[in-house]
Amino acid sequence: MKQAFVPILALALSAVLPTAHAEHRLFPTDILEKGEADLWFLYSQYSYSQSFVWDVYPGRQKLERTNEYIEARYGLGSDWQVGAGLSYNSSYRLHTDYDLGQHYLNTRNGGRGNPYFWADYGLFNSKDGRFTLKGQFVTSLRTADDRVTAYTSRLTAGWEAGSGLKLWSQYGETQSLGGHTTGLVKIGAHQIFGDHLTFTAAAHYNVSAGQSSNTNVRSNGVGLGALVEVAHNTYINPSITIDRIGTETSRRSPTRWIATDTKYIEIAAYHLF
Repeated sequence: MKQAFVPILALALSAVLPTAHAEHRLFPTDILEKGEADLWFLYSQYSYSQSFVWDVYPGRQKLERTNEYIEARYGLGSDWQVGAGLSYNSSYRLHTDYDLGQHYLNTRNGGRGNPYFWADYGLFNSKDGRFTLKGQFVTSLRTADDRVTAYTSRLTAGWEAGSGLKLWSQYGETQSLGGHTTGLVKIGAHQIFGDHLTFTAAAHYNVSAGQSSNTNVRSNGVGLGALVEVAHNTYINPSITIDRIGTETSRRSPTRWIATDTKYIEIAAYHLF
């Protein structure tokens, strides 16, 4: 039911709100024109299953989590744009099974996440050039339980390769007030097919460091998706991402989590005003 609500809402918006021309601003280095705005709804299902060892007792954990996101951006002109977003954790189920036979189920609802705000600047944003470069700064303010304030900076480069192929790369770093630092490198491509369909692909490498409770963790993954125009300036974006997360050891308890695969299945609706 939730999957159906997102595209229906986007279609309704496209019917009542005017737009200037049929397009989107979803390439990672895109900057909205002055006075332009867009809206993004995302429904995400995340899951993983991994082995662990607590002291000398082995077991297995399985997590299923559902999140919804809404984001809006506005073009200020002079190659600047600003945005704001909010997330909600509507479902959380963590199964823990020990080989000795004990079973535990945590079904806490994370509820509303921290609001986040960002500003983008197009360092190289010429419409006639093949190379684009965008800087971004994001802040997530602690207003929700169990979530700390964090700051993220990103630098994203794009390249128009021709024949409808656009390439991009990104480096980002997140610093939380709790002392947790995450570095992320991403590369990707958009391949345009006609006026209504774009295929997307991306790969990433991530390092989480500086945690006082656990050792550093490295992960890498790949993702595939599509941008499908379903109405004037309105797009549906289904995607899937698979990550491989390395082994992690607790510094506070005799616990070790074995390397595991995680999966994101997502569908989003986008509209450019």
